[in-house]
Amino acid sequence: MHRIRVPLAAVLSAVSAFVVAREDARAQGLVLPRIFGSHMVLQQQATVPVFGRTAAGASVEVTASWPGAKRVATRADAQGRFRVDLETPAAGGPFTVIVASGNEALRFEDVLCGEVWLCSGQSNMEWALRGVDGGDAAIARTAATPRSRARTARGCGCSTSKTAPRPLRSTT
Repeated sequence: MHRIRVPLAAVLSAVSAFVVAREDARAQGLVLPRIFGSHMVLQQQATVPVFGRTAAGASVEVTASWPGAKRVATRADAQGRFRVDLETPAAGGPFTVIVASGNEALRFEDVLCGEVWLCSGQSNMEWALRGVDGGDAAIARTAATPRSRARTARGCGCSTSKTAPRPLRSTT
């Protein structure tokens, strides 16, 4: 029978790495995916999920500035995950949405409620308007329409369903 000897330094290193990783996860605080942010558009007259991570068991509160908005609250689960459903109004804005947990808050300004369209495809879907007949005029028309928003989600390709984009972190 062979005995496996593990040096004490290796055991202590592994335990230290585990403790540091656990502390680092706690230190992240309030975190939401990058799909949430200032200048975002939320689907009008819908139930919109707001989700993220915070300390395990922490209370989370989401408030919005539109007329008749109801404060929604929940508690994070044992892994720190949370989700609330936010009821949005008819098209309008700009509004403010605040997600708070403990002494941290993420404040999203210039939020609109309206129609949200998602497009996806391969690289041929990404076509610059500059240089296309009528492209400059289309860009000028869009620039003159402040309630029209476009976002390109770069680098969000996922090889598995468990991969997620880099999160936003609380700055307070």
